[in-house]
Amino acid sequence: MPSWFTTITTTIKNFLVQARARLPHQGLPKRWKPILLGFAGCILLLLGLIAIVPMINQHRGTVSTSSRNLADAFQPLAIPAEGLFLPDEPDFIPGVQVDRKPKDSWTAEDIRPFWTDPTATDPDVWRNRIKTAVDELMEGVP
Repeated sequence: MPSWFTTITTTIKNFLVQARARLPHQGLPKRWKPILLGFAGCILLLLGLIAIVPMINQHRGTVSTSSRNLADAFQPLAIPAEGLFLPDEPDFIPGVQVDRKPKDSWTAEDIRPFWTDPTATDPDVWRNRIKTAVDELMEGVP
């Protein structure tokens, strides 16, 4: 074992022996002993990690030539914009017209698809339609 490690362990051991000698033996409740031992174990574990991590990472800074050659072999390639974005869709659907300009005046040709002349047919047909609609409406009302 390295001499520095032996020095650290003996220093910690001496510190713990001196700390135990200073504590009153009977004054500490029994429930505190496991808590203090756990706390001391955590501190020792943390100190051990602090000592071991630099030794493990000592040779990580160097880059081998094989890894450098591999990185050079796989240089990043340019990706064309066509591969990243979808092409524009063809305009086969007409656009949505939110509103329109109202006409100032309507001609007879503009009105003809929407207008049914009630006098051109039998008036009883319209009377029966209206009567049926009103009867259905009245039957639905409680």
